[in-house]
Amino acid sequence: MEEAFLTFENYVKNFDQTNHYIKLKIDHTFRVVELANKMALKLHLNEADSKLIKLIALLHDIGRFKQIEEKNSFVDTTFDHAAYGVKYLFLEDHIKDYPVLKKDYDLVKEAIFYHNKYALDIPQFSKRKRLFVDLIRDIDKIDILYTNYLEMPLAFVKDDVPQDYYSAFYSHQSVKNDGYPNASKSFVLTCGYIYDFNFRESLELLQELGYLDLYFAKVQVDADSEKEFSKIKKAVYTKLKEDLC
Repeated sequence: MEEAFLTFENYVKNFDQTNHYIKLKIDHTFRVVELANKMALKLHLNEADSKLIKLIALLHDIGRFKQIEEKNSFVDTTFDHAAYGVKYLFLEDHIKDYPVLKKDYDLVKEAIFYHNKYALDIPQFSKRKRLFVDLIRDIDKIDILYTNYLEMPLAFVKDDVPQDYYSAFYSHQSVKNDGYPNASKSFVLTCGYIYDFNFRESLELLQELGYLDLYFAKVQVDADSEKEFSKIKKAVYTKLKEDLC
């Protein structure tokens, strides 16, 4: 893994290191690798599969840096960072710079491409491929919660959220991003992550880290929206408790 880290670090040096978004995504990547290691231990993965999920974690957001350079944004409707990551690694043949076995190329490609896609858009895969696709999606969401807590303006005004966001959330589905973010929509979308975790162990890790508590404690709630906020918060914790029972 040391060689892979050095290659990754040399790649990101090509981008503006004074851009806060660049640093944010470097930090996010390294935390996701650490979460991948924790999940590998929880799931008792063998040494080869543990290394593989850590490599996927290292590479999952490699397309973000070009997105930030070109768009200075994280909105994937204008630049799909996962699709670009696949293009950079596989169509431009940079995957050879990383210690990924050729037999795993297709698996790594799918895991990176689908890590940011809406839950209902994920196709059926073989059991092994599904393991890694689901794992990186879970791990990424765990750290996005923490990243949002650290970095993003967290506020909730119920009337700033379209009805389809609420409909999805209260139907126990993840919320599809419409590409026009505001703080309140981001809050409901992030809470909807609770319906898109694939492993009980992911929820155990989320609870152990206390990220939900940190996230909810930081949200600034409009006075007229407190009742809706409490309803959403209760739904998230209820789902977490049910899935951990």
